Amino acid sequence: MAYRDELEAALARAEAAERILRSVCYVHSTVPATGLCGRCERRLCDTCTIETLEGTRCAACAARAPSRRYRPWIAAAAISAVVMGGLVSVLAIGGRRSDDRTLAEPTTGGVRKTTYWAETARDTLAKEPCSRPAAATLAKELNRLGDHAGNLAFTRDFQARCGAYPYLLWTNVYAHEQRGEWRAAADVAGALIADDPTDADFWWWRGSDVARLGELDQAAADYTQSLARRASLDIAWRLSEIAAKLGRTCDGAFALEYALAGRDLDDDAEARERWRNAYLNGGCSAFDGVGTDVVRVRPTAPGPGARGSIDGAVIAMVIDERSAYVVVTAAAADRAHLARRPGGVKIWAAGRFYDAQLAVAREMMVEKTRAAAVPVAVVDELPAGVDGVVGLAYLWRFAFDQRADAVTMAPLPR
Repeated sequence: MAYRDELEAALARAEAAERILRSVCYVHSTVPATGLCGRCERRLCDTCTIETLEGTRCAACAARAPSRRYRPWIAAAAISAVVMGGLVSVLAIGGRRSDDRTLAEPTTGGVRKTTYWAETARDTLAKEPCSRPAAATLAKELNRLGDHAGNLAFTRDFQARCGAYPYLLWTNVYAHEQRGEWRAAADVAGALIADDPTDADFWWWRGSDVARLGELDQAAADYTQSLARRASLDIAWRLSEIAAKLGRTCDGAFALEYALAGRDLDDDAEARERWRNAYLNGGCSAFDGVGTDVVRVRPTAPGPGARGSIDGAVIAMVIDERSAYVVVTAAAADRAHLARRPGGVKIWAAGRFYDAQLAVAREMMVEKTRAAAVPVAVVDELPAGVDGVVGLAYLWRFAFDQRADAVTMAPLPR
């Protein structure tokens, strides 16, 4: 009988412990949980909740997202949680695989919803009107509360009073998107791109917004430029969706293959299957890069110099994997008799922005390599002595390695 009593008592203690675990944060065992991670479903307190465009995430799942913007904030959260008992607020804007976000509605009912962090930030700003940390916290909290109009009004007033603070524009992109203001969101993302064109995140933010507006050529250009800055599988997936709508399935297949080759995390079976189907069903083997070569850097050129041709027209090129497309001057395009598509896109190449028209080269050669049906962006002019820039849209058809002294290109293993 004593044994049975002990067993029942042990079971009761286990059940009580399980109830406690179900109600507290998985990181902070003494803090009540206020939500779940939308990916792994672990319980989180306010401190451990990271708001992303895909929903709430724990630090571990947020670290797997494509945006490098997560990482410094996650590190700061971990340090502060140890030093201050977890009293920290985290801002993160990250990726989403498909643009199926539901629009959040502003708070209604006449009672202002708020948080401890929002009120703390307001108190700080009352004493220090130009405190950037407080401004960042309040802007994030307003979005978190669904007060996107409040976010836009606050950040506009803060910058008018205290000067430009690009970080607040990050939160403005999200606020505009949640209000369905895709053009405004794209314009803000464009301002961020102008401020820092090396940031991969800004390019795909604008790409997602212009895709909503039906500007698919610009979306494809922005997604490709984002990939030229960071080989994100999430962005390659988005590009493959846009490329399929444009009838350029193989561009999407090459983008997925490029991103899969650079994965640091576990392989993504779903993305690999999508690549395989696109590659096989699109007949993309006909567009694989052919040939092997090592292109040496020419001391007088602004990058690795190469001899090449587009549809038979000889062109002096530089190779730059940080540029999205193959870019050629209007004069070179005329020599190649390239037919430009109506309309245009904004691109970045050879260290500056350009307005470009799109075309497709039937065959392109760079030294001893060649590929068919290569997308080309035509611009008025490039740096002196350069007719073209060989960007990622050509290079990802090869196994390539760009280093300081040379670029190596070889056929992709099949």
